[in-house]
Amino acid sequence: MSVDLSTLTVGFVGVGTINSACVTGLCTSDTPPKAVILSPRNAEKAAALAAQFPTLVTIAASSQAVLDGADWVFVATPPGPPSATAVLEPLVFKPEHTVVSLIAGVSPDALGPLVAPAATLVQAFPLPPAADHRSTTVMFPKHEGVQSVLAKLGGTVPVDTFEEAMKIGAMSCISTLCR
Repeated sequence: MSVDLSTLTVGFVGVGTINSACVTGLCTSDTPPKAVILSPRNAEKAAALAAQFPTLVTIAASSQAVLDGADWVFVATPPGPPSATAVLEPLVFKPEHTVVSLIAGVSPDALGPLVAPAATLVQAFPLPPAADHRSTTVMFPKHEGVQSVLAKLGGTVPVDTFEEAMKIGAMSCISTLCR
């Protein structure tokens, strides 16, 4: 099931290196999103992306405003459960949200309660080359729609377990750093 990205408003909670690369990659893809909403976290990077893609990217007043306006939400916090909990716990997700977590070190089982009642949660590990459509993105669980969107950032590697995703993601990251 391929997803028509041009019909979606995509939100990003957290605007660090990886989310910035994903925004750039999606906005420069053959079919960019209908709109992109960025959280105000990391105002400098958010402002740079809004300036680079003024017809697509807006900066929301809050992370909750991102969720209120988005169909799909990419979440990225510093690694680990404490950071994820601090950022996500106050937010109210919708059942129809597709959530793509880019948070390292937090399993989908731990993230599930933080994004409930969102029905779809996928963990993904894109890398900075996503900005140039050259990332190898490991994802778990397999989800055809999310895979079709992540494919716009480069190749995708859907895997069967979170442990496998972590292992392959770490190897992919090391490979990218060694280039």
